[in-house]
Amino acid sequence: MPGLIIIVQNNPALFERNRALVREMAALISHEPFYESRFLESHELGLCAAQVYLDHEPAAGAPGKSSDGSIQCLLSGEIVDLKTLKAGCDCPDASQNCSQIMANLYAKERGNVISRLNGYFSLLVFDEHKKTVLVANDRFGMQRFYFARLPDGGMMFAPEVKCFRLMPELELTVDTAAVVHSFRHDCILNNASFYNEVRRFPVATVFRCRSGRWTSSRYWTPHPSPDEVRLSQREFIDQTAEVFEAITEEYYTPGSTALSFTGGLDTRAILSVLSHRGHTPPLFTFGGVFKDSHDIKIARKLAGRGDNRWGIIRLGKEFLDDFPSWAARAAWISDGIARLNTCHEYYLNLAAREFGKIRLTGKYGSQVIRGVTMLKDRSPDLRIFSDDFRRTYIATKTESGATGRAALLEQELPQLEGARHTLEMTALTVRTPYMDNRLIDIVLRAPDIEDTSLLQKHIISRNAPHLSDIPTNRGELIRSQSAFSPTRYYYRTLNFIDSVYNWEKLPRLALPVCRLGDITRISRLFVGRNEWIHHRVWFMRELKDFVQGLILDPRTLDRPYYDRRALTTMMRDHFSGRANYTPEIIKIGSFELWCRGSEQPLPRSS
Repeated sequence: MPGLIIIVQNNPALFERNRALVREMAALISHEPFYESRFLESHELGLCAAQVYLDHEPAAGAPGKSSDGSIQCLLSGEIVDLKTLKAGCDCPDASQNCSQIMANLYAKERGNVISRLNGYFSLLVFDEHKKTVLVANDRFGMQRFYFARLPDGGMMFAPEVKCFRLMPELELTVDTAAVVHSFRHDCILNNASFYNEVRRFPVATVFRCRSGRWTSSRYWTPHPSPDEVRLSQREFIDQTAEVFEAITEEYYTPGSTALSFTGGLDTRAILSVLSHRGHTPPLFTFGGVFKDSHDIKIARKLAGRGDNRWGIIRLGKEFLDDFPSWAARAAWISDGIARLNTCHEYYLNLAAREFGKIRLTGKYGSQVIRGVTMLKDRSPDLRIFSDDFRRTYIATKTESGATGRAALLEQELPQLEGARHTLEMTALTVRTPYMDNRLIDIVLRAPDIEDTSLLQKHIISRNAPHLSDIPTNRGELIRSQSAFSPTRYYYRTLNFIDSVYNWEKLPRLALPVCRLGDITRISRLFVGRNEWIHHRVWFMRELKDFVQGLILDPRTLDRPYYDRRALTTMMRDHFSGRANYTPEIIKIGSFELWCRGSEQPLPRSS
């Protein structure tokens, strides 16, 4: 995926080798034809760096250099409020190069500027005269970034773990605790990777090197101070709405941006603000093949209220026919953190480039505004594990000192949601106003609110009242204050039935009922109304041969993590209908694809 590759070793004999390695790594992670690279080096500091970026990114251009020539910079990603920052530095008026603007800002303010940066980014700044190097990431660590300490005291940074396999000084060993986290939480926690020697760059962190000595520090924390006063509900709604309306336009670039549109409130709030300010972004909605979902039906109605171009991107036969390839590509790109049930994100976001190379979305609105959390213990049936690994699994504890929104910002979003975000950002640029620094600062002072959708309803009602009379995909009426609504009851009943039918953890006793629904075709009345991704069903039908071939392959059965007999029994019971092991299949299959990719020789440049 796009990002920075940096090697710093104060050994002149290794400079040319590292220079070639950085170029080889850049080629390794350039997954699509629309990727480009630029390079930056310093013999004086033993630094070799590359930036891999999408051809439309606003940071495109030469590496940044301050007006006085003292500071050089590479910035991957984008800064949202660039105009505001640009006004505070000595930078040519016509410059849109983020790296150049950042170099001038750093020359003026030094490290103090990092905490002001708003967006998803990774950053390299160095000063040859003072022999200093600075590497930093954004507040929320949403742009994937890893590091490794080299035996000679040097450091290496890269956006993908596979790059570290090319570094001769590193002998990578599998981190068993990371494997446990992958099975237990569907992600790797504690800033780990599948290798002990490679760590994820912590959120809101700066690494500094002065005269060959590296230190690190946090520049921001989501933990509120003890004396910070929480807002009242009215204050929270008013202040957050005011900030949301002020910032949303900054996330929209006419001609390049399309809004990923659903039937929910988060994206409707974005559309209402843009519509109020005279913008008509193209809209698209993801959907399946069974029938038009509530998302599609509602999005169609909402789009019809304006002059927006709107279309559907469907996940259907073309994707399923090539599912093994998409699954393998997702595992390769994400270094194993993507799951079998998330590989469609890469396919869909590549297709979304037809509407715009920048995808504006309501992502993380539920987590940030409503405090919804998805990080939990999702352990599989432990009988699938070998005796040795089962003991290790039970003994490995998940440590977390953070709770509430702090845990959500520090762990859940960058580490659990990081897999989906990686696949999306590999295909295009993703923006969401719900992760804006200015909005988060208010949300961290939010009170307990009984109706957590009040904010979005308030924004929609006062910016685009004509979008208020169409129910959401959950049947909520924005203008209605009634606790009971026939519309809400209708939508939620159909959504519940559809969700149960597609539930990956569907209980064994419910399987005959679902089969009866398929035989009598009753299921056609509700399947696809709410859920348009159907992995439990696909794994039993269209993808049955792929699943059986992957799990029952001797390479999988012979891994030290599994009980061979238990896996064979699991697959027999699953496909005979005696049990539902879809979650286990997803976990085992996802990890197996990473294992196979990690065992293959890396493609090497000539």
